[in-house]
Amino acid sequence: MNMVMWRCARTAFLLAPGVLFGALSIPQIRAGEPDEKESQVHIARGANGRVVLTVDADTQKRIGLEVRETEAATIQPHTTGYGKLEQDPAESFTIRAPIPGILHVAPERSWPVIGSEVESDTVLGYVEPRFTPLELVDLQGKWMDAQAEVDEVHGELDAARASFESKRNLNTEGKLVSDRTVEAAQASFMTYEAKHLAARRKADMLKDVLSGHSQSAAMFPLEAPWKGEVVAVSVNPGEVVDAGQALVQLARYGKLIARVALPVGEQIESLSSTARIVLPGERDQVFIAEPIGAASKSDPVTMGRTLLYRVTAPPDRQLRPGAAVMAYIPTSGTPLHGVVIPRSALLRHGGRAWTYVRIADDRFERRDVALHSPTPDGWFVTSGVADGENVVTDGAQLLLSEELKAQIESEGKAQE
Repeated sequence: MNMVMWRCARTAFLLAPGVLFGALSIPQIRAGEPDEKESQVHIARGANGRVVLTVDADTQKRIGLEVRETEAATIQPHTTGYGKLEQDPAESFTIRAPIPGILHVAPERSWPVIGSEVESDTVLGYVEPRFTPLELVDLQGKWMDAQAEVDEVHGELDAARASFESKRNLNTEGKLVSDRTVEAAQASFMTYEAKHLAARRKADMLKDVLSGHSQSAAMFPLEAPWKGEVVAVSVNPGEVVDAGQALVQLARYGKLIARVALPVGEQIESLSSTARIVLPGERDQVFIAEPIGAASKSDPVTMGRTLLYRVTAPPDRQLRPGAAVMAYIPTSGTPLHGVVIPRSALLRHGGRAWTYVRIADDRFERRDVALHSPTPDGWFVTSGVADGENVVTDGAQLLLSEELKAQIESEGKAQE
């Protein structure tokens, strides 16, 4: 009996530390402290009926909310024209056969296909000259004409080079001439340089044939003058070609022409101002177009006056001929005053445009804005947001999500 009592006492003693250890392992919870701190977003209606969100500082920090102060902006009234993009003739080059003969592809190369890109100074192929006896008789006269052409183009090349260097120096020294004038002079110089090279090669080839050299040595190379995309291929290697026949056409799409038709009866007093060009469905990206002039014919569909603009695409965006465009063309009248809202601050919901405006450190009001016209920096609006107000640029979509979530929860509690 004593042994049994001793064993029970020993068991109770051994269990005591375990009980004490278990009691110390229970987390200590202070009265009134929540298990997890949750950020709260409260929804209310302002005196004007607009939705106002109250968002605490921790939530703003968590969602990375940022605001930007709006600045006053002024734009001219505009009319909207519609049209399409066209290839700029200055950005297109056609490689032609200089003489009649047989087309051969360049060694270790494949003949270009539509859609492929060709690097500058790439030799695409050769033309092997083929002359009949009568043509050989006339070859001497052609060589003399080719030599005269070389001398004539050489003079034009020297004049174009001098003009380009002069304008470049004036532009560098004090912007006495515009960058656009320098670019035009450079383009003219490069054109004459290509013509001189082609004329000289043609004369050299005719001389080789007349001097009795082999035809293989007189094969005329077909060289791409600059980097571009192949948009047309007229012949294939092995075919007979005529002098002047188009072989390959290259195009660059860094600059395009916008042909825009005005509404019937609409007149523009001056074409000296730039226009804002957008693609329908992509109005968040605006291209600034330089005026070229009025087209010689009216639009055959709308019968409105047609204007031409030059559109320059940014390096990260490629435009294509045939794309439909909308043009915001400045007109005379009283300038419009408003603000430009960044695109990141705009929300599309329920078929309308919205933005959140901070009206206090922890309060944000959702406002309906009527988008007037796109600009390179955002959208110009004349009402809804005033100059100097802070609009939410980062985190606006999360605020809308919190608002919709709170509305759903509120409706669910109301139904209960």
